[in-house]
Parts: sequence; structure tokens; C-alpha cells
Amino acid sequence: MASGFPSGGGIGGGSENHHCIHVLVNQHQWRRHKPTDGRKLDTEFCGDIIKRNKNLGLVEYKFLLKAMVSSGIGEETYAPRMIFEMDEFFHDTIGKLLACSSVKPDEIDLLLVNVSMLAAVPSLTSRIVNHYKMRDDVRMFNLTGMGCSASLISVGIVSNTLRAQKNKVALVVTSESLSPNWYRATKDP
Repeated sequence: MASGFPSGGGIGGGSENHHCIHVLVNQHQWRRHKPTDGRKLDTEFCGDIIKRNKNLGLVEYKFLLKAMVSSGIGEETYAPRMIFEMDEFFHDTIGKLLACSSVKPDEIDLLLVNVSMLAAVPSLTSRIVNHYKMRDDVRMFNLTGMGCSASLISVGIVSNTLRAQKNKVALVVTSESLSPNWYRATKDP
């Protein structure tokens, strides 16, 4: 999901220390990426991945199946096969967002990308800045390793930054990339 966040002016009748931040997250200002069906990660496929690990005994196999079922992976779950497919997600989602908004890539002042379990080199923000030819002075933040809470943390960072720097535009891109993180050991994590 990608969202745009432009900062706003003061709230009428209130203290000068309070400012309004307009968050453009409605059906017209956010976009999602839907991969092809070839990237579906249904429960049968996940079970096959677990079965491939020949180090597992029956106890570990049952543990991983239970973890998979309780994780929320369903028949409509998708996953990238490799890191380069993250670019496809970003280009599709951000491209759709920019196309439906009045914001141009060179108007973005702050770019924040969060992915739960992926730390890419070059950074995901650098890849986006270079692809969209954004300005050199764009403030970039990469959040990784924070799990699902990263989306809320991202909104907090953007909110605080926009309070301090008026009339700026921020883009938050959030994704889950779990493909390299299958647990292959024989002990509970």
C-alpha cells in the first residue's frame, strides 16, 4: 500500500501550536499491488515448502504447520519469489498513486518505506528515489524488522516530521516481504 501525506496549515480558533495534518488515505489516494496468480502462496504450497525440509521430525512438522495456520496465510496470500520483485510492487503501487493524484515525484519531500523482514542493499528508498527521479534532498527512512507495527510507526514518524516542517509532502510505502524467512531449524524459535 502506498499513501500520500501532505501537511496542512493551522486549525482555526485553536492554539498556534496545533496544526492539522491531512492524511490522504481514502479510496482515491491509496493503492495496492495485486500480483499475478503465479505468486499465490496458498496453504498447500506452504505445506509443500515445509515438507521439503528433510531435517524436520513429526513434532517440528506439526509445529510449523500450526504456525502457518495461525499466521493468517490463506488461499489469497501472495509472496515475491525474490527481492527484485519488490521493485515490481513499488513501481505498480506508487505509479498508480501518482497517476491518480496531483503530486509529481519531484514534489515529494519525505519518503518512508517499511517492510517487516527485509533489509535490501541498495535500500528500498534509494531504489524508489532513483526510479522516479526524485530530488536529491528527499528525506528517506527505511524501517525493517518491526513486523506489522511498522505501519503505525511510519505514520507517527511522518506526522511528527510534518508538524515540524510545514507544507511538505510525504509518501509512505508499506509492504510485507516474508519470502526469505521460512524457519528451517528443528527447535522452536
